[in-house]
Amino acid sequence: MILALDSTSISSYSTRLTHIEYGKNKDDDALPQLNVLFLVDQKSGLPIFYRFYDGNVPDVSTIRHTIADQALLNMKSVVLVADKGYNSVKNINDCLINKVEFIFNVRLGTKGCLARELIDEHRKEFADLNSGDPYIRKNIATAKVNWKYDPRPVEGKPASNSATAELYYHMFYDPVIYQEAANKLTESLLTIKKKLLENEALTEQEEELKEKFFRNDKEKGLIIVNRRVDDYLKYKGFRVLVSDSEKDPVKAWTAYADRWRVEDAFATLKDRLGCNRIRCSDNKALQGKTFVQFIATGLSLMVRSRIRCYMKENKKAGKLNLVYESDAKILQVLNNVMQTRFNHGYYFDEVAGKKIKYFEALGVGVPGAGPETPEDVQEEPEAETLLGTDIEI
Repeated sequence: MILALDSTSISSYSTRLTHIEYGKNKDDDALPQLNVLFLVDQKSGLPIFYRFYDGNVPDVSTIRHTIADQALLNMKSVVLVADKGYNSVKNINDCLINKVEFIFNVRLGTKGCLARELIDEHRKEFADLNSGDPYIRKNIATAKVNWKYDPRPVEGKPASNSATAELYYHMFYDPVIYQEAANKLTESLLTIKKKLLENEALTEQEEELKEKFFRNDKEKGLIIVNRRVDDYLKYKGFRVLVSDSEKDPVKAWTAYADRWRVEDAFATLKDRLGCNRIRCSDNKALQGKTFVQFIATGLSLMVRSRIRCYMKENKKAGKLNLVYESDAKILQVLNNVMQTRFNHGYYFDEVAGKKIKYFEALGVGVPGAGPETPEDVQEEPEAETLLGTDIEI
């Protein structure tokens, strides 16, 4: 089971919640925040696990606790897919120790880091057009690294590094992204040069670029330092994914690209379900509201998934076109299907017209007109649990 892992920040005005702290706000709000982490099944798009934590805790520090929670939930055969904020030596070691497979996006901003060294070693391969993949449209190179780690680390003691594992560093190069970065920088530097010649004031960002890429020449005055520009652009257009299990670079890229599922879950949580603000000031209420919002997010995404599946079969005769029907509108229409309970059974209101098609699209049986007793209601076959390998939707 491939799980996308990511977190988002939820801002709050409350001064009474213990988890609300100032941190790196992902919505650029100048407010203290709570961080919420999701694990989302990339096959179904459903969030299967969440945890919230203090707003000042960086992403990279949350992997260890997430693995511990996952161990308690007894989730097996899990591959964690995460972005740059979660990649670190400690997190890689924790995943190896706990037998949790992973695909991490590697930061390239640190000079002398292993990923940069590997890119430099394989630059000739990236220059070869035959290294390009026709499906993902990237030039690819893979390096196998013998990774050493301590299988039983003890805090305060030097790492023994007695265990080894093979890691696959999949490197991808996109010349289009490189050229876009080069064009943007060139345009900015030439704008700065023009302003300096015409004695115009520079913005704060332009001042920073001036300090970084210009120098005073005795004969020519202020000039652009080409070496600095080359160093800045050297790793633009590159992405590196590290995995302990996925040997195929295209499959690793596809798994990483499918992380849009977790972004979709966050968009549902915050924008569509109105959880961009906590709107509570009690710690117990916070726990309850976060849980309810998590369940609501899962249900909303399940509805959307069923509608998408229905639309794929829309070419069949008699199918209802739901292209312009939002899941919120469909649920609103079905919300007035009322059930009345009597001593001898249950009655549903009449269901006709589009409502029948809506029930069909959601894979739910249409309520009949006659009475139903508890014995008449057949239980649906048990689906795989949220912690299983597949999710029935």
